[in-house]
Amino acid sequence: MKYNSYRVLMIAAIAMIAGCSKLDYKKTKSGLLYKVIATSDTKGELAKPGNILKLYFQRKLNDSVLDNNYGKMPSYVTVQATTQGNDYSPSELFTMVKKGDSAVSVILIDSLVKKGLMPTLPPFMKKGDRIIVSFKVKDLFTSDSLARADNMNEEILDQGRQQKEMAGEKTKEDKEIQDFLAANKIDAQKTSNGVYYVISNPGTGLQADSGRIASMNYRGTTFKGQTFDTNMDSSFHHTGAYQFPVGAHSVIPGLDEGVRFLKKGGKAKFYVPAVLAYGPNPVVQGGKPYENLIFEIELVDVKDKSETPKTQGLKIDTTQRKK
Repeated sequence: MKYNSYRVLMIAAIAMIAGCSKLDYKKTKSGLLYKVIATSDTKGELAKPGNILKLYFQRKLNDSVLDNNYGKMPSYVTVQATTQGNDYSPSELFTMVKKGDSAVSVILIDSLVKKGLMPTLPPFMKKGDRIIVSFKVKDLFTSDSLARADNMNEEILDQGRQQKEMAGEKTKEDKEIQDFLAANKIDAQKTSNGVYYVISNPGTGLQADSGRIASMNYRGTTFKGQTFDTNMDSSFHHTGAYQFPVGAHSVIPGLDEGVRFLKKGGKAKFYVPAVLAYGPNPVVQGGKPYENLIFEIELVDVKDKSETPKTQGLKIDTTQRKK
């Protein structure tokens, strides 16, 4: 099990606790505003360096909620030794809490910039903004083995939660795609797994079957028409046909299934439900999770594996999508 760094969590996990007045906050040595909400009915010692905290957290920037892990997989964080006052992160609070306690901290963007902790602001932040991080200590472990055992149990529970969530999303996404197709008078067919497709040219030659190497040009857009990734536009940092082994999980599941309907030279448009695409991960900055996507594909080549130099099987680059 790999424990989370709370400096990463500090940037990723943002939240606000309603009703906490600014006058109630104290300051750490680094100037971090904070408040610890002790649980009166829970006894125990404060966390010490080396202990492992089992945390639930929420994320919010100003008044905009980003996400949280309440009701989902908890985070496990190792308590580090007390800093010298230059940390300016919620990790400064870890030795102030015990099992059952909650805490909230206010991180000022201006202070992050001044301290050199955020020299470049992301596009969705500006000076004067506040990052408010809150967390609740669900449990405290004094040894790595105890934390690992608990983590394994939570992973089993989380698998069940994810399956239920995915099942609900799949039904919702299928209806959204059907409504979109009907509204735009698009006559599409459906694969066994729920990908809708329209083939404009089936192609000729080799079929893009599992085990063969396909090369394609592609454009991915949202249902609102925003292009988030393509290899046909130099502004997206990668051009030229993308080569991948079919059936080797080198592209998202929806495309891995869809391209098998095509041969060399084939062209098609695929309407991919989010559960077969990027799931809870937004494809554009500030986008929504579980977003259905459209892919326009042209298979420029299909070869047997024996004919092709060894491929690295990289996934479509989604780390440099256009913002």
